[in-house]
Amino acid sequence: MRYFRRRPPRRLFPARARRFRHFFSREDGAVLLETTIMLPLLLTLCAGVFEFGSLFYQRMLVETGVRDAGRYMSRCTLAGCSEAVARNIAVFGNPGGGATPRVDGWTTGDVTFTYIQTTNNDGAGNRLYRGGGQIVTVRVTSTVALSSTGLLDYLGLSPWEVTATHEQRVVGW
Repeated sequence: MRYFRRRPPRRLFPARARRFRHFFSREDGAVLLETTIMLPLLLTLCAGVFEFGSLFYQRMLVETGVRDAGRYMSRCTLAGCSEAVARNIAVFGNPGGGATPRVDGWTTGDVTFTYIQTTNNDGAGNRLYRGGGQIVTVRVTSTVALSSTGLLDYLGLSPWEVTATHEQRVVGW
């Protein structure tokens, strides 16, 4: 008895199958396809890095301005300092004010001052800190809506609000 090799079944569309096999075995254009897939992801990632870097920089500017205003108010006597000058220092970076604030949208009306008086006494008649019977502390607070470079707006997110606070003891001149 003679054994014959069994023939593979005949395909209905051999030319099409050959083309598909040829198409999937070639690597021409693979880089173009990979670039097409990855480029939107990489551009979104880069835009996010720039956006958050800008937001953190603006937050740092607000914190620096509030700290500068707090230092100014703590070095003056309460009667000799002007809150308007301190607000200009916070927002514009100089006592005279200016046309360009440190952060877009930040105004002198956003800066508030609170004075806290603490009794310098431990209850037994001993002073806790160097100074008089009352210790005065100034607290400077500001809330600012940071401006976006465009990515947050594109994603439909609201602008970030930053609240910066600095508290310092008033020591006078």
